[in-house]
Amino acid sequence: ICELIIEAWWQYFLMLKDDLISHFTLDNAHNNDTTMRELSRLLTLHGIDFDLVDHHIICFPHVLNICSGHVTDEYMAVDFTSISEAWVDPLDGNKVIDKDAYIEALQCDPIALGSLHRDIANKQLDDMDWQVLQDMEVVLEIPRSAQQCMLGESFPLLSHVVPSFETFMAQWEQLSLNKPRFAPYIKIGLHHARSYYQHMGETNAYAIVMHKFVDLTIHFTWIELNWEEFEVHKVKRAVLNMVHLSFIIIANGLNANT
Repeated sequence: ICELIIEAWWQYFLMLKDDLISHFTLDNAHNNDTTMRELSRLLTLHGIDFDLVDHHIICFPHVLNICSGHVTDEYMAVDFTSISEAWVDPLDGNKVIDKDAYIEALQCDPIALGSLHRDIANKQLDDMDWQVLQDMEVVLEIPRSAQQCMLGESFPLLSHVVPSFETFMAQWEQLSLNKPRFAPYIKIGLHHARSYYQHMGETNAYAIVMHKFVDLTIHFTWIELNWEEFEVHKVKRAVLNMVHLSFIIIANGLNANT
């Protein structure tokens, strides 16, 4: 039985080698990085080239959750040094918010106050506590909307996810510029978002799907409008290499059948 199992796996690896191994979408836990390294090692032993970075597609809804989680976990420690001493509440133009009072409420952790106390009659949130929570709602609404967009598809496509993630980052950056008091919160999440976004630049998968499988109404336009020029050239090279490789595979298949 053991020999049959080994033979079955051997035939399976040969099939993978012939068909080319595609990409794996995994969440961003460290054990999945370990899995990809081990898979790369095993495939290499069988003569199959496998780039563990290029073939690892990150789970973007999970990334959004991670970014939001860091904001809510670390929001009490944000630095408001560069923020003005007072600002006007955008929801109430007649209300001026004092920074010192705001920071004092922030350090009392109003999120925990609102969630840990079941008997809210004994611990009511004051106006400044609610102000902090309202600001957090504004900040977190952007990743929430992006996640809803990604999860709302019955057949999710990576070519749709990439623009959604880039739009999410752009909206956070724009909110930081337009409403500086949100910037300390957003800075936390953007740090992690950019880290995962950098991973996208280390693989050709995103570039290929954006060019080859994206909706025809978008096609290459999104990349040309939103990516740097050197990134656009990288996409074109990756697509041309993929087409060239496909022709080689097809030609080899035709020769094998003749």
